Amino acid sequence: MNTNVNISIDNLQNNQSYYLSSDGEIKKAGLWQKFKCWANIGEARQQVRNLVSVIKSNLLDTVTYAKGDSLNEDFAKLDTTKNLKGSDLNRIIEKFKTANSDSIDKAQAKKIEGNIIENAVDSLLKEGLLEKRSAYSMQDLLQKSISQIKEEDLPKKNEAGKEVFDKETYTQKIEKFIKQFVDTIREIKESKLPENKLNNYYLDYIKGKLFDDEGNLLNVSVDQFKGIDEAKREYILSKIGDDIDLNDKRTNEIIDYVISKTKENKGAADIIMKSCKSILLNGANKLRSLDSVKKRIDAIFSNADEYNAIGQNLHGFRKTGIRILGYTEGKAFPPGFITKFYNKAKDLDLGPLKNLKATSSPEEMHKALFSLYKSLSKAMKSSGTAEEIQAVQEDRNSLKASKILFQSIVLLRMTPEERVNLKTVFESLNFAKIQNMYNELYDDDGYTNQLGRNKQGTVTTLAFDMANTNNILIENLEFLSNTNDIHTMNYEGPILIQEDKLGPVYDSLLDWTDEYISEQTDSYINDNFKGEFPESMKQLIKDKLKSETYDNTENKSFVPDTSFNNAVIREVGTTMNLAILTDAKRLGNGNIEDTSCYKDLIRGMSVTLPGGKKLSTDFETARDEIAQLVTSNNSAKYSGLDKETRQKVNLVLAMMSQETAKSLTIGIPVALDKNGAEPAFNIVAPHGQGDANAEYTLIKDEDGAIRLTIETTHHIQQLIVNEQVIESDPQSYIKQKLSYYISPSEFDRLGKLNLNDFDDTRVQEAMDQTGAYNGQNNKILNAGKEIQREMRIHSNMKVEMEGNMKLPNQNIIQP
Repeated sequence: MNTNVNISIDNLQNNQSYYLSSDGEIKKAGLWQKFKCWANIGEARQQVRNLVSVIKSNLLDTVTYAKGDSLNEDFAKLDTTKNLKGSDLNRIIEKFKTANSDSIDKAQAKKIEGNIIENAVDSLLKEGLLEKRSAYSMQDLLQKSISQIKEEDLPKKNEAGKEVFDKETYTQKIEKFIKQFVDTIREIKESKLPENKLNNYYLDYIKGKLFDDEGNLLNVSVDQFKGIDEAKREYILSKIGDDIDLNDKRTNEIIDYVISKTKENKGAADIIMKSCKSILLNGANKLRSLDSVKKRIDAIFSNADEYNAIGQNLHGFRKTGIRILGYTEGKAFPPGFITKFYNKAKDLDLGPLKNLKATSSPEEMHKALFSLYKSLSKAMKSSGTAEEIQAVQEDRNSLKASKILFQSIVLLRMTPEERVNLKTVFESLNFAKIQNMYNELYDDDGYTNQLGRNKQGTVTTLAFDMANTNNILIENLEFLSNTNDIHTMNYEGPILIQEDKLGPVYDSLLDWTDEYISEQTDSYINDNFKGEFPESMKQLIKDKLKSETYDNTENKSFVPDTSFNNAVIREVGTTMNLAILTDAKRLGNGNIEDTSCYKDLIRGMSVTLPGGKKLSTDFETARDEIAQLVTSNNSAKYSGLDKETRQKVNLVLAMMSQETAKSLTIGIPVALDKNGAEPAFNIVAPHGQGDANAEYTLIKDEDGAIRLTIETTHHIQQLIVNEQVIESDPQSYIKQKLSYYISPSEFDRLGKLNLNDFDDTRVQEAMDQTGAYNGQNNKILNAGKEIQREMRIHSNMKVEMEGNMKLPNQNIIQP
C-alpha cells in the first residue's frame, strides 16, 4: 500500500517527517531519505526547502491579503538540513490560519459567490436569453450586484465550541439575492429586447442604470429602460456627454452613423459600443471628424473579418478576436496583421509545449516557453511594415494584444486535455522557480553585472519580458478554459543557479541576447545603409553600436537607433555648443558680420519657421522674425527687447549656420572612430559640391521649448574609410539629421549668462589642435573639457544617419 497518497497540508501527521518529491508531491521521509538529508546527499536538502516553498504558497493562496509578517520568520527558524516534522509544520499552519481567519473566510465566501454566479449565467445561456460572448459581462454585473451584501459581516455558527464561518447560511443568502436580481434582468430583457439576446453593451447599459457612481444598487423600474436603438444612443451619450455638446448637429450625425454601423456586424457592434468613447473622441477629448470615425470603424470591421475567416478553421478564434478588440478599446491591428500572425503560429511545432508535465525540469519548461516567445518575436517582425510594427509595439495595449493573439492561436490548436495538462505545469514548483529567476535577473544585477552594462541591460529586460509573457499566457489559458483557478506558486527562495538546475536557462538567455543584438544591429545597418556601402563602413558602425564604452540601451534593452544616437551625441553636442556660443557672443558684442549665421543667412540658407514660413535672407528682418518666435509676439522687434531676451534671440540665430550643420559632418565621423580621435570616415563630394546641403526647421512649442531640426545631405564622389578609398557614383549620398531640443528653463538660464565669460579661444585651440593642444588627438573630447560648466548647453538630442551608395555607372534611388 502506498502510504504517501493524497498527503496535503491539511493532513500532516505530527509524528511524521516530510519532504517534497521531484514529482511535486508531499511525501513521508523514510530512513534512507532522512539519512540523505542529514548527509547532504543529492537533492535531499533542496527537497526540504521546496516543501517550505509549497506550503507557504498554499497558505498564501487561501487569502487575498495575509496578516502576520511572522510567516517567513517562522519558516526561517526551521532546520532545513533535515526532513521537517509534521508537528512543526502544523504549528506554523495553525498559527497562520488563526491570524488570517477573517481573510480565509472571505476567500471561501468569494468562491461560493463565484459558483452561484456561474450557475446563474449558465442558466441564462441555456434559456437563450444571453449571447455566449456576453457571459463575462453578465458575471461582472452579477458580481457588482452582490457588492452590498459582501460589505456585511459574514454569518457565523458555533462548531465544537469555536465560532466558524456559516457557509450554508451564506450560500442560501447569495442564492436568494442572485435569483431576485436575475429575475429583474430577465424582465428587462423580455420587455425591452423581445427579439434580441442580452449582449455586452446592453448589460453595460443596464449596469449604468441600476447603480450610482458609488456602486449602490438603485430602485429602478423596468419602464426606465429603453429598447435596443434608443439604448444605444443613451449609452453613447453617457460615455461622451461630459465632453461634447450633445445638441450639436455634427455630433448627432456622427452618433447616427455609429449606430447604423452596429447593425451590420453583431460581433463588431459589441466592440463599437463598448469602445465608443475612444472611437468618437481623440486624446484631447474632442469629437473626431466623421472621416476619422469611419476609418476607425472600418478598421474594426476589417479585423473582425480576419477573425471570422480564421475562425472557420480554428474553433474559438472569433471569441478571441472580440476579446482583443475589447482590450484595445477598438484600436484595430493593421490590415492583414492578424492573418500573417496566424500563418506564423499555425505551423509552430507544439510538441515541446504539449510534452511538458508538472514534473518537467526547469530547463525543459524554459525551453518550450522560450521557443514560443522567440516565435512570437519573429512573427511580430514580419507581420507588417516597419511603421505598422512600431505603432503596435509602442502602444502598451496593442503590444499585449499581439501577445494574446499569437498565444491564443497556439492554445486553440491544443486539445482541452492538453490545455488542462498545461495548467498543471503553471501550478508547479519548477515553473515558479523559472518565473522567480526571470524576475530576480531583472531586479538584481548581481547575477549579470559581469556581462557589461549593455548586454546586462538586454538580458535582464529579456528575462522580465519572458516572465510577463508567461503571465499573459496563463491569463489566456484561463480565458480559453473558462476558468480562473490557475494557482501559480510563489517561490521566494534564493536563486541557486546550479543547485536549482537553472544553469541551462541562464545560458539560453545569454545566447539569445547575443543573437538578438546581432539581429537588431544587422537589421539597422541594412535598413539605413542601402546599396553598395562597403563592409568596412558597415563594420565601423556595427562595432560602435555594440561597444561597451557607452550606454547603447533604452529602458535597459538594446535598441540600435538609440545606440547610434548615444554613440555620437557627445561629439555632436560639443561642436553644437561651440558653434552656438561663439556666434551668440559675437552677436551680443555687435560683431555681426564676423558671425557664421550672418554670412550663411544672407547667402540664402533655408530655414523653415512655424506654418511653413521661410526665414528672411535679410539679416535685420530675420532677426525680427526670430524675436517674434522667441517672444510669441508677432509685432516684436529686436531693437525693442530687453537684454536677456535679445540674448535668447542671438542664441537662436546662432543655431542657423553651416557651423551647426558641421556638428554632424564633423562630430559623427569622429564619434565613430574606435578611439574617438580622428574622423573614422571622410566624404569627398563631387566637383562643385563643397559643403553638404543643409535644411533647418525651427519651432517654439506650446511650453516655450526651442526645437531645431537640421538635415544634411552629402553626395559622394569618394568615401574614405580607414584610409581605404572607395569610388562612388556621384548621386550616392549620406543623410544626417539632428533633432535639438532646449527646455524652457534651460533657455531662460542661457538668456541670463554673461557670454563674454565664454573662453572660446581655448576651445578653438583644442578643435584646431594648436597652442596647448598642438598635435594632440581627441580634439572634440579636449574641446568639451575646455567649455566651462556653466557654458555647457543642456539639450536633448537625437542624431540619425542613413544613405544609399552605388558604384559608378549603376542606377541609384534619389534621396
